Amino acid sequence: MTRIYIADDEPPILELIRRYLEKEGFEAITFTNGDDLLAACAQDAPDLVILDIMMPGTSGLDVCKTLRRDSDVPIIIVSAKDDEIDRILGLELGGDDYLSKPFSPRELVVRVKNILRRVRVKSAGAANPTGAVSPVGNDPDARSAPVFSDAPQPAIGSSESAQATTGAPMTEAPVSACHDLRIDLDERRITGPNGEIDLTAKEFDLLSFLAKHKKKVFTREQLLDQIWGYHFAGNPRSVDDLVKRLRKKLAQSGSTLEIKTVWGYGYKIDDPSAGQGKG
Repeated sequence: MTRIYIADDEPPILELIRRYLEKEGFEAITFTNGDDLLAACAQDAPDLVILDIMMPGTSGLDVCKTLRRDSDVPIIIVSAKDDEIDRILGLELGGDDYLSKPFSPRELVVRVKNILRRVRVKSAGAANPTGAVSPVGNDPDARSAPVFSDAPQPAIGSSESAQATTGAPMTEAPVSACHDLRIDLDERRITGPNGEIDLTAKEFDLLSFLAKHKKKVFTREQLLDQIWGYHFAGNPRSVDDLVKRLRKKLAQSGSTLEIKTVWGYGYKIDDPSAGQGKG
């Protein structure tokens, strides 16, 4: 059975979340503070964690930071704090989703299912690099290991029509270049002029995806589908937050690569080294 840990210092909220999750077939274990949750995680790792930010003792953000240092377990943050800076901080520390109070418990359950489904698909892809698709159902009893590594993708800048033309699988180039960045897909590392850039899983996914599709413009909704998965119940502002963080980290790394805003539409990357000037 899929195990979910929930930490919140408000017993009515804990009970409400627990009842809705158990109704959907999940095992829901509740904690009234972050310290007890961390201790439980050290003993028996859950499949997903739901965290409140403001709790006595260790705050939810500190719990998130600690968990992310040692684990890729999916984390959903629920909080009464809805300022942009709070959302950005929660996501930057490793949260996979952010839900503001008051929230619909039905929406929370949908987000839980979507995240677990994406984890299951990525885990199946990593375990089956040949590309054969294993059946993935909605059964919450099908417990999955929380792994966020991507299945191999076509090399950045390679012709995506090759496979459609020949019917043969394309060869993955583990290391590619985009302007002044070196992108290692196997090790999920991106290096800039000043060395390796410290990226979260979703920052890596977004930057490598845009780099692979240089010059092509993607809407926020398309990027949500690609990075968070289809049927993601989150807000398109999650893309804006991710782009802001990436731009800051690229600048700190000494890179001059730009993630450009196409006003009224979305985002793209141009590669100046490929003859595209900045504009």
